[in-house]
Amino acid sequence: MPAPKATKKSGKENAPLTKARVIKGRDEGMDDDEGSNVDEEGPGKRPPSSQGGITGSKIGKVKGKSEDGVDEKNSGDLQRKLMAMTAERDRIRSQRDTFATQFEELSNLRNTEAEALFDKFRSKAEQHARAQTDVISSLTVHNEKLQEKIASLERALASVPAGLPSAGGVFEAAASKEGSSNKDKERLERREKEISSLKDELAKTQANVKERETRISQLERDYKAEVAHSRSLQASSNRNPLAASVSTTPEEADKDAQSLKLYEDLTDLNITNVKIKTGKAGKEVTFICVQTVEGRSLNFKLRAYNEPDPSLVGKGDNPWIKMLLYTPEGLEYEDITFKQRLGFFASEFVAPRDQAQGLWESLKVRISPNGEVGDDE
Repeated sequence: MPAPKATKKSGKENAPLTKARVIKGRDEGMDDDEGSNVDEEGPGKRPPSSQGGITGSKIGKVKGKSEDGVDEKNSGDLQRKLMAMTAERDRIRSQRDTFATQFEELSNLRNTEAEALFDKFRSKAEQHARAQTDVISSLTVHNEKLQEKIASLERALASVPAGLPSAGGVFEAAASKEGSSNKDKERLERREKEISSLKDELAKTQANVKERETRISQLERDYKAEVAHSRSLQASSNRNPLAASVSTTPEEADKDAQSLKLYEDLTDLNITNVKIKTGKAGKEVTFICVQTVEGRSLNFKLRAYNEPDPSLVGKGDNPWIKMLLYTPEGLEYEDITFKQRLGFFASEFVAPRDQAQGLWESLKVRISPNGEVGDDE
């Protein structure tokens, strides 16, 4: 059987091999191999189509390797993008949880310190007002009863002379009825004493009522002052509503400590301790201080508190004045010369807080061994 002639490939066959054509070439190569095996049993040579099938198979392998490389590169890019998106998702979840926790804390924060203080003062003032009203009511009822009793005694006293003998034979009748008149006289004396004691009791009751009314007026003024102070505290807290809810971070606490240390280094005023407590007029802060000037030191306490101004209590403005209570400490261990040099700083005194700067400058001059102390200081 003669070998088939090689035919010239058309333009479509000369085009670059695609994946489908490579697979097709592989199939054709397998078919050619099977045909060649059949031909080897008989006479003839391997047809040229088998060589073309082998070539197509090699090209398909090279093409597959290049596509696998592209797929691996794309897979790596997708993997990196997936990792980045996963990290971003975790960050957003953490941020969401933080916001949820802060929102829950803010929701549980029912009122501020100023509002709680205001409610406390209002409740206390209302209790005092109710108690005073009850006392006044009871005293008023008691007073009315006393007045009724006095009136009845006066009426009884007025009716006694009408039953006595009239002029004309009064002396004879009185002589004959001396025993009955003596009894009437004793009865009148007893009633006069009862009326006198009741009048004294009535006067005491009226004085007590007047004192209660004065006390109620004072409590009302104090209540108005507390309300004005609470409103001022509430207004100041509303300027920064999140300041109390946001906790101080260690970084911020370190900044505050460094700032305080710088102030102490610049002024030589060392604040060793601070005590804070809540009083009737708000927060009371006590500073334990040590002032050093040219190697000489003085220990003292400063208590900062609020004091009501009587001239502003009845007005709508803030009636509170910031005050400072100065108390020296450890002077029993100092010499007499140093105590005399301190002047009025050697004893306790109270001053408005707006005078703190001038007092501090004067204190440094008196502590300094070389400071010039004038007669007016």
